[in-house]
Amino acid sequence: MVNRIMAIQFPQIANQFNKLKINPEATVDWWRNNLSSRYSKPPQWIYTKVIKSGNKAKKDTSSSWEDAEIFVRDRYNVSKRDLSDLKSFYPERYNSWMKSISDQIGIKNKSRNEE
Repeated sequence: MVNRIMAIQFPQIANQFNKLKINPEATVDWWRNNLSSRYSKPPQWIYTKVIKSGNKAKKDTSSSWEDAEIFVRDRYNVSKRDLSDLKSFYPERYNSWMKSISDQIGIKNKSRNEE
């Protein structure tokens, strides 16, 4: 993985390490020893961002019942993981349950598209 990240800036050297089939520990040591004198802190080219178009839609649907989920976690002493498992295994029941809870405690979900 280190060799793949270093190939962003140094593709020829990384390619040679791949062709030689060198021990991975020795490869990491070589990168650290040779680049520590060149860079005093991690360079910006190491941090690459990948923006996926589907993330916004998932965030909207998962955060629409956020207040109701907080209420359920506090009231019934349930973890986030248990709620996410319930949502993945029984999505229809989960949505109807969250809707009834949000109606009972007075939460209005304006951003939620009813299915």
